[in-house]
Amino acid sequence: MGRQSGKENTRGISRIKFRLALGTVAMAMGATANVQADLIGVVQTFPDITLTASPYLVYDHNGVDASTGLLRIFAGSASLAEGAAAGGSSQTQAYFSAGDSIPDLMISILIDNATGVWTGGSVSIGYGNNAAAPRFTWAGDVTDFGFQNDGKFFDATWDVTTDQYQNLPGTLGQFTDGYLTGGSGGIKISNSYGFGTGSFASDWIFGSAAQTTNSLNSFIGGLDTPLRANSTVTVDVFAAPVPLPAAVWLLGSALVALGSMTIRRRVGTEQ
Repeated sequence: MGRQSGKENTRGISRIKFRLALGTVAMAMGATANVQADLIGVVQTFPDITLTASPYLVYDHNGVDASTGLLRIFAGSASLAEGAAAGGSSQTQAYFSAGDSIPDLMISILIDNATGVWTGGSVSIGYGNNAAAPRFTWAGDVTDFGFQNDGKFFDATWDVTTDQYQNLPGTLGQFTDGYLTGGSGGIKISNSYGFGTGSFASDWIFGSAAQTTNSLNSFIGGLDTPLRANSTVTVDVFAAPVPLPAAVWLLGSALVALGSMTIRRRVGTEQ
C-alpha cells in the first residue's frame, strides 16, 4: 500500500509538472501570437497620395494611456496622383504657408506599447492652406497595421469615410466629392533609420533633420526625452474607387441595349 501510494503521488506530481509545463508553453505561444512584428502585405494601388516635404514619424509610448502608444505621421505637403493607367497626372498641395508654420496631422495609429499590436487609428489628410489653389482631403479609419521588427517598414489598411476636392485641373476631373467614399485602401511607410525590437516602449522621432527641426514643437511636448534620429521617411496613402454594384452594371447594359434597339427601329422606319 505504501509503495502504491508513493507511485500515485509521484504520478500526481508528474501530471502537475506536465500541466504547468503545458501552461507555460501555451502562455509563451499566446504572448508570441500577440506580438505584431510582420507586415500585413498591403499592395500599392492608385489613386495615391504621397506625403512630401519631409514626413515625420512621431511616437509617444503612452500617448493614449499607460498601455497604449500613439504613432503619428506628419508632412509639409502632399501629392495626389491618379496613376499611369488613368493618365499619370498629379497635383501637389502645401501645408506650410503664411500664418502656418507646422505640418498637418496625416495619420494616427494606436499601438499596444508592450506587444506592438494595433488597436485603432485614423487617416486625416487635410486641405492645403491656399483656398484658391487645387486642394484635396481624404479621411477614414485605420483597420489593420503591421511592421518589420527592425522598424524600417510599416503598412496598414484603412476605410475611406470621406474624400473631397477643390479646384482640381481637368486632367484630374474624375476626382469629385465622394469618389472614394465607402471604399478601402492601404498605407505604406518606410523609415531608413529603423529601430530594434521593443521600441514601442519608448518615445522617438524619425525624419529629415529630426534633431534640429522646430516644426514639430506643438506635437512633441508630451514626449519623454525622445530618441531623435535623422531618417529618410516615405509615406504613401492609397485607395480604390468603389465598384458599382452588379445591379447597376446590369441596368446600364440594359439601357445601352434598349438604346441600340430604338436606333435600329428608327433607322428601319426611315428606310
